[in-house]
Amino acid sequence: MTLFKNKYRIESTRLKEWDYSNAGWYYITICTKDKICWFGKILNGELESNDIGKLVKGCWQEIPKQFLNVDIDKYVIMPNHIHGIIIINDYKCRDAINCVSTTIEKKAGGFAGYKNPQLTEYSL
Repeated sequence: MTLFKNKYRIESTRLKEWDYSNAGWYYITICTKDKICWFGKILNGELESNDIGKLVKGCWQEIPKQFLNVDIDKYVIMPNHIHGIIIINDYKCRDAINCVSTTIEKKAGGFAGYKNPQLTEYSL
């Protein structure tokens, strides 16, 4: 472990030699900044989602619609983070519109609204 701003932090668990655009199952965790409970609260062992938590769930479920070669498996939303499994499949075109660029510049798209990994070399 190393110090950053006088706090210990765990080094990245990512493999330096691995290409994270490779097909495979990836377990991910996304945390809120400063561990603030933006997504709701736990009541009786279950998450009671607030509006932001419901939005997070909807966005997670939209991932396969935005990325043609990606599926989602199990996931759980907690008050201040989300755990989930993202499956990157071998890329296969579902239709010509998403596989053929008619312009020189890169198209906008994808879940984030830019840098669509199907049109760039970006990965998970």
